[in-house]
Amino acid sequence: MAQKGKSKTSVLVITLLLLLLGGGFYAYHHTSQINDGISPNNEGTIKSSTENDSIVKLTPEFVEAMNKYDEVYDFSNGLAKVKRNGKSGFINTKGEEVIPCVYDYIESFADGLALIAQDNKWGYINMKGEEVIPCIYDLAHSFTEGLAVVFKNDKGGFINNKGEEIIPCKYDCVLSFTEGLAGFNIKDKWGFMNAKGEEVIPCVYDDAWQFSEGLAPVVIDNKWGFINAKGEEVIPHQYDEVRNFSEGFASVCKGVKWGFINAKGEEVIPCKYDVVDDFKGGLGIVSMNDKWWFIDAEGKDVFPSKYENVDNFSEGLANVKINGKWGYINNKGEMVIPCQYDAANPFSEGVAVVIIGEKWKYIDKEGK
Repeated sequence: MAQKGKSKTSVLVITLLLLLLGGGFYAYHHTSQINDGISPNNEGTIKSSTENDSIVKLTPEFVEAMNKYDEVYDFSNGLAKVKRNGKSGFINTKGEEVIPCVYDYIESFADGLALIAQDNKWGYINMKGEEVIPCIYDLAHSFTEGLAVVFKNDKGGFINNKGEEIIPCKYDCVLSFTEGLAGFNIKDKWGFMNAKGEEVIPCVYDDAWQFSEGLAPVVIDNKWGFINAKGEEVIPHQYDEVRNFSEGFASVCKGVKWGFINAKGEEVIPCKYDVVDDFKGGLGIVSMNDKWWFIDAEGKDVFPSKYENVDNFSEGLANVKINGKWGYINNKGEMVIPCQYDAANPFSEGVAVVIIGEKWKYIDKEGK
């Protein structure tokens, strides 16, 4: 949910947690629980096999190769993180280990570099597995818009993909760049800078988050509202919690109930739900009384069924939970892969990661 901590220590802890959760503003309650900081990333087209290998094919050779790994994760741009004996590396769509499992932690490639951790220090490797930015940082994030957040001696700044410190490590906390701006914290107040490190929105906010669709959530007097890139208040500070805009909607909370507003601040879907999730592909996710379902942009229920848990649609399918097990429905609400998994992720590049017992594996859209 929305960040509450204001001290430097709490901000750093929150930053680390966000990194390990994949950089999100909050941790979704409904997620299918297969997550290790790896999420699809469209920055920098990466091909580890041939240009035609955008969809994973579960050949007998691929399936056999997966048996040597303790954990496998989602494919992104032709690569997937795998873990063996507590160490992480990458495989390509043929199941070939193209970057060996030698890292304590690893994230998806962005701008041609992947964030790694070794012995509690952070750095970056290139597509050849070469450590091009050494593991010297106390904390770091993946690259966005050509810059990456790094921390040294409890202070944050930004480096470029050559490892050059473009914006000095002098801030109590910094957020990754989005839409040309990055939030930063000094003496418990938040503002925004441009890619030159110039303060363009002054440090007057008690809390803040990244820009999305032209607006950023900020806090004044314990209430969240939204500002534009000029620092002008567009949506008044009246909410107890908010999330970023996605497909023209932002989820907002009044008291303990959630709904959605549009970019004008109009409450287009009432704050009546216990939990909600962002709109993706024209559908939002809502929950009441421990049941989850999908709504459209008018707030109408899309399918008659309600589930113990759901995730967003991806590649035409959504993972849903019934009687403690996960399966998949199509965009008509029909169950196409039975609920038989202990955990399941959305489909990515033709396959999805599922868990049965302690076994991690990939399945295709036929459930094979």
